Amino acid sequence: MAIAVTIDIQDPTDLIAVFDSIEGIEAEVRECLETVSQQLGEERETASLLVEISKFDGVADTSRTSDFAAKLRLSAQYLSLDRHDTIERLRHETRGVLVHELVHVLQFDGHGTAPHGWIEGFADLVRLTAGLAPPHWDRNSVPESWDQGYENTGFFLEWIEQTTPHFTNLVNTLLRTEPWSLQFFETFTTKSVHLLFSEYLSSKLAPLPQIQTQPLYDTDGYNIPEFQFSNQTTNNSQQLQSLYPTTYHILSMLNDRSSAVQRALYATPETMPTDVRRIHVILSDMPGVAHTLRRPGTSEIHMSAPYLESVWEKHDRNVQFLKDEIEGVLSHELVHVWQKKCAKDMSGGFLEGVADWVRMRVGFSAKHWKRVVQSGQKWDAGYEKTAFFMDFADGLACERNGWVAGEGVRRMNQVVGTLEVWDEERVFVPILEGLDGMSVDLLWKLYVEEVASGKKETPKGKVDFVEQLKMLLVLAEAHAEDAEFLSNMDAHVGPSVRAYLKDLE
Repeated sequence: MAIAVTIDIQDPTDLIAVFDSIEGIEAEVRECLETVSQQLGEERETASLLVEISKFDGVADTSRTSDFAAKLRLSAQYLSLDRHDTIERLRHETRGVLVHELVHVLQFDGHGTAPHGWIEGFADLVRLTAGLAPPHWDRNSVPESWDQGYENTGFFLEWIEQTTPHFTNLVNTLLRTEPWSLQFFETFTTKSVHLLFSEYLSSKLAPLPQIQTQPLYDTDGYNIPEFQFSNQTTNNSQQLQSLYPTTYHILSMLNDRSSAVQRALYATPETMPTDVRRIHVILSDMPGVAHTLRRPGTSEIHMSAPYLESVWEKHDRNVQFLKDEIEGVLSHELVHVWQKKCAKDMSGGFLEGVADWVRMRVGFSAKHWKRVVQSGQKWDAGYEKTAFFMDFADGLACERNGWVAGEGVRRMNQVVGTLEVWDEERVFVPILEGLDGMSVDLLWKLYVEEVASGKKETPKGKVDFVEQLKMLLVLAEAHAEDAEFLSNMDAHVGPSVRAYLKDLE
């Protein structure tokens, strides 16, 4: 269907000089319509188009005035010789803007369901294919997401069409009748959009530098060191690179995770260790998962690329799962950089348990963790087993003392820093203080009983029971000579007390 084009010039414009006349502008619009029509394939039915040239902030915009009519506005301020210093440059930019906006006139949007990133990216893909890309577009820039829009998404769609010709036309045709769906990518390419975007980033980025550093700073006064990243893998770890396209992305993520860890362990920066000046993260083909070497001045975190590969494959190449696992493992290892230790006989179970407790606190619990207690297990079994117990103990102390969540473990960490030799009872003082008769062993029994019951009772309820039991003992001692009183008390509370204590054995 031929589209009736009307040009409405409301303000003085340099475009008349560029295209010789109003008729010349109309002829340019028709030529651009033909370009768009050829690239779009199927197009939205449009009978008339009003092109208005007026002064307004911005570049251009498009709107539908009825089912079969559209209005396209061009900014006389932007499309001027003041902004584009030669007639040729202004002509090139005007054609590019017209092609972009005319895509909006003719494209389908799934009845309003297509995302903004697709709408604008598709328009810039057509502009790019027509050879009308402006000079400031940077093909080497790294987009944050596939649907960032405009030229960023345009370059991504162009890359897809290298292996799946007419992909965008096929999707545009579907959007005539169907609502938007990410499934379109898998339907036509056999790959999810997340996998496609991951491969796109890998194809356009140079290998990660072997060593990169960048100073980053914390505005709240916490001791943020210099971060350093080394990539020592043989295959460049494309999984990591797809999530953190540049070294700056990696260093920024490390800074974020380190800041979260510090705040979980220390309420104020004044209580933190001051001997950490540099953290060097090394990605290599080592076995295992990760480990930390803490040295004066510089700490090293070694992480396994094969482990990341196994997580990627085991969980169906789920990008978010891999990201959470990477940042969870790094959060755990960063605890070992920042947590306090005693000089001799340090409890490894406590160190690893606190590290996983912090990992839980900052939102990166591993998906496979379960709150269970195995036969014969002790509180210091380490890792998530101890982490769940630490969370229980912390909740008990915080409820009893009115502390904010996490303060109990923070205080235990501070106590460890004052010790020459590991001392379990002294480390647990912040948790047990004020609970006469409570011990680490009894606290562990309370936790085991809670886990076995399948309920997550408040620690305060259990402590209140112990306090009530102590009061009953005081009453019994005060009435030791009153047989009738003791008999009545035993009849009323004896069975429940004996049952509770039996459960703790």
